[in-house]
Amino acid sequence: EEGMFKISTMLKEDAVKQRGMVLEELFSTCEEVFGNKTYQITKELPKSVKDLKEVLKTHFRGINERNERCIILCNYDMKVAGQGEWWGGHISPIAAYDMISDSVLILDVWKYTDPVWIPM
Repeated sequence: EEGMFKISTMLKEDAVKQRGMVLEELFSTCEEVFGNKTYQITKELPKSVKDLKEVLKTHFRGINERNERCIILCNYDMKVAGQGEWWGGHISPIAAYDMISDSVLILDVWKYTDPVWIPM
């Protein structure tokens, strides 16, 4: 975890450890570390849960205008997700959407937690 602070001049370790990292900081750090040729970021903030479900359905059906591989990252509250009494905000990829249970699988990347299904 500390390695990220060594390769990025933009991230301030004290601030991130105190309040967590927001998506804008993640985007800026990725641009700094990887450059903009390796990936493309599309920010989408659905206006409702219904709109979010449509984004997820489209994503997991594999529909993409440019036929590119895509990853959906989310910023969520670990306490609300039932993952313990950690700091709260956390960024991880959404690995699946199950329409039957109406929940998403957060593929948690932190070594102290497991993947978790979160109801929509």
